[in-house]
Amino acid sequence: MPVDPTGSGAQSKSAPSRLLLSVCRLLGALLVLVGLILLLGGAWLVLLGGTPYYLVSGAALALSGGLLARARVASFWVFAAAYAGTIIWALAEAGLNFWPQLPRLGPFLVMGVIMASLWGWLVPPMRRAARSAMAMQLLVIGAGIGAMFLPHGVIHSAEARADGLNGVNTPAWQWRSYGGDTGAGHFAPFTQINRDNVSQLKPAWIFRTGEINDSPDMQATPIQVGSNLYFCTAHNRIFAVDGDTGRRVWSFDPHVRSDGTWNRCRGVAFYEAVSPTADKVEGNCARRILATTIDARLIALDGANGQLCRDFGRNGQVDLTAGLGEMKPGWYYPTSAPLVARGRVIVGGWISDNQSVDEPGGVVRAFDAVTGRLAWAWDPGRKVGQQQPGSAQDQSVKFARSTPNFWGTATFDEQLGLVYVPTGNGTSDHWGGMRSPETDRYSTSVIAIDVETGRLVWHYQTVHHDLWDWDLSAPPAFVNMPDGRGGVVPALVQVGKAGQIYVLDRRNGRPVTPVAERPVPQTAAPGDHLSPTQPYSVGMPQLIPQRLNERDMWGLTFFDQLACRIAYRKLHYEGQYTPPGERDTLIWPGYLGGMNWGGVAIDPARKLLMVNDIRLSTIVRLVRRKDVEGKVQANFSHAGYELHPVKGAPFGVELKSFLSLLGLPCEQPPWGKITAIDLQSRRVRWQVPAGTGLEQTFNLAGVELPVKLGMPSISSTMMTASGLVFYAGANDPFLRAWNSASGRELWRARLPAGSQATPMSYLSPRTGRQYVVVAAGGTPYSARVGDYVVAYALPR
Repeated sequence: MPVDPTGSGAQSKSAPSRLLLSVCRLLGALLVLVGLILLLGGAWLVLLGGTPYYLVSGAALALSGGLLARARVASFWVFAAAYAGTIIWALAEAGLNFWPQLPRLGPFLVMGVIMASLWGWLVPPMRRAARSAMAMQLLVIGAGIGAMFLPHGVIHSAEARADGLNGVNTPAWQWRSYGGDTGAGHFAPFTQINRDNVSQLKPAWIFRTGEINDSPDMQATPIQVGSNLYFCTAHNRIFAVDGDTGRRVWSFDPHVRSDGTWNRCRGVAFYEAVSPTADKVEGNCARRILATTIDARLIALDGANGQLCRDFGRNGQVDLTAGLGEMKPGWYYPTSAPLVARGRVIVGGWISDNQSVDEPGGVVRAFDAVTGRLAWAWDPGRKVGQQQPGSAQDQSVKFARSTPNFWGTATFDEQLGLVYVPTGNGTSDHWGGMRSPETDRYSTSVIAIDVETGRLVWHYQTVHHDLWDWDLSAPPAFVNMPDGRGGVVPALVQVGKAGQIYVLDRRNGRPVTPVAERPVPQTAAPGDHLSPTQPYSVGMPQLIPQRLNERDMWGLTFFDQLACRIAYRKLHYEGQYTPPGERDTLIWPGYLGGMNWGGVAIDPARKLLMVNDIRLSTIVRLVRRKDVEGKVQANFSHAGYELHPVKGAPFGVELKSFLSLLGLPCEQPPWGKITAIDLQSRRVRWQVPAGTGLEQTFNLAGVELPVKLGMPSISSTMMTASGLVFYAGANDPFLRAWNSASGRELWRARLPAGSQATPMSYLSPRTGRQYVVVAAGGTPYSARVGDYVVAYALPR
């Protein structure tokens, strides 16, 4: 083929140079290798029922590479055909969505630049056209690199109903409960920091606890009482700090006995003690800080000095293992903030998943906030109509084993006198053949309990016979919904790991928005049974796609995308609610959610609901007892792989993350979003990806991805009356503020470490200054951990 070595455009009669031929042979061989990999992998995918694209394009690339190695011009036409076919296929599968197109078109853009260059050298008359093709593709590549730093899948809204609630702007309202108030709305009624001045926020103070763990376990949201903030660390050290300066007022170390498996403390509670005649208790412990510990104690401290309240329990402490039966290390961890309601402290505890069919139960207990005596207990293992242990019982009562646990934070309606408790499922989490009828009745439900008697008033189940570990851990959050007749319905919003959003009447548990029972897959594992239907909250937006498809598989290149497609096709998956079995089964969303323990934030005046979600799946497999015995005696976990024994059951459980060859999720980004929902129209107002991949290592040690992927998140947002949304739990080291009406980011500040905690806000009683505070201890996929509590405020 003629070549113009001078580049002048005049044809030369000479054959291609040896160097050019060598380059063609080398690149042709590489192209053949790429094509063969795609061809063989594509053939495997076709045999599994997948798309034929990879087989066809692999054959075309292999042919093109073979022709290129012989310096044949036909190589470029074959490549161009494969390129054009890829563009058509990519648009048909993913439209104009950026992240799905990256592994589909990115490799061809890079190969296209190289092929255009060779085309110009081998066919001199086409050199100008080749240069234009190179420039065009380089321009697209440059634009693509730039687009990686822009958010995608964004929905913005006009700023309707932006006026909202008039702010309190006095210190009369204080953030005295984990969620702001006992309705867990994560809402601060202040307007001092607003949309016009939020960009001026600066660090006001930084407090360091001195507790830096090997893993990022700091998840606490402080509470505010007067001039002080109170919060806990992962090892249950409790601190009181001055809200204006961040100076330590006091600290208390309970010296927990921990096996290091699940060190968490998400918050503490406050109670202003009163006497039996309703007079305030004067002197020591008139104001009490109440906290649970990971070694199962309930502790009462004097809010003034951090000393134990000796009249509470035994020398200031109550043993929470009482009545739970056999307690092996790692089985029971109270991790979330207690709830104080009418002088009672309501607590639950996290039960280790899949250890045994005989684990501690999920009893809900209320203790007197002054004496520490058991006021009542609601035991989900008690048969309907059977006497529940109450105030007449002492703490020697034995509670049912292996019942649905309550490990989140409860909420309380003072007017109705009801405590609302979110429950999980019973053991084992993924095989339910040995569960009691009571466990099936109350698992993965909202439970309403009379605060005075401990009597069950109503319950509503969000997942029947839960085999997916889709427990409810988010606090049921309160909102008054218009009833269409000029009145309001006292409602609660409950989100869960299944990704559904339920709006229920707080009085009776009836759905305020429509719920439909729909048929689900029925391939039960041996010895188990299934519910024929599951409740879908059809009256609220479905934020997470209800089915994961092959076209949703992702990777940084077409190689790992192909590998994820093959892996997907090999999995047992019939859509959402596919029951686990003895082959690898896909759970979507995975056991992290959906929506996790952080819950939601609600602006009560604008009727605006903020939801942050996780969009990752899990692979689960039931392992026969004979294959588990001798291999694992306790939970084994390593690099996204877990094997659980589930002693006493015919099956153990194997869990794996669904990851690509490069260690990234096989699901296409975003892997987490933040969504604003208008509760009046029940429509999405706006939606943005939750943060960037900055500092996220995944399985690529030391590699950072500072791009706006949208990361999984578990803590909650926080809203203010001025129309702001604050969030820090997006797995990157930033605290952000959005306009709650439109979803546009107005401010962000880099934290000294990432955060898994929910922000809070308060007005100082001394200075009247508004602060926004968040704990920063690191994130699961970051190598950076910390011990920081950071406060932001406007300049003085």
